[in-house]
Amino acid sequence: MPLLDGYGITETSTFVTMNGPAGTRVMGSCGLPLPGLSVRLVDPGTGRDVVPGEEGEL
Repeated sequence: MPLLDGYGITETSTFVTMNGPAGTRVMGSCGLPLPGLSVRLVDPGTGRDVVPGEEGEL
């Protein structure tokens, strides 16, 4: 049985993002948002959205 990486917190139900069983995976990635959900990455100091490719908090 393959194990899939994902990210979830109790405040949002179970999963927010998940890697699928097939396709390319980025090392360290917790996958893509599940259908019907959207996510933002923000700078933890300012709360502003980060630019694509920059690290931030979900």
